[in-house]
Amino acid sequence: MKILKIVGLGLLTIVVIVALVIAIQSPQKHLERSVVINAQPASVYEEVISFQNFNKFSPWHKLDPNAQYTFEGPASGVGSKMSWVSDNSNVGSGSQEIVEVE
Repeated sequence: MKILKIVGLGLLTIVVIVALVIAIQSPQKHLERSVVINAQPASVYEEVISFQNFNKFSPWHKLDPNAQYTFEGPASGVGSKMSWVSDNSNVGSGSQEIVEVE
């Protein structure tokens, strides 16, 4: 009987820890990536500073060319935002916003 209490308390402890970890996680995710491109910085900047150009190089656009995109804020630069809705589970729905430019 004593062993059952120990096993039960151990399982309860694990469940409580998992529940706490899930509860304190933020629902928002942050993704940052960098890549080296063999081109002049000015020409690359013009392509990536505007979400209007996003589908030229987006792997998600190739997965679902019928996804619906909306654009908010300025046409380019800090404050511009792109949102999308897709029925394809690999693309999903979400948004991106330019918050800083170096």
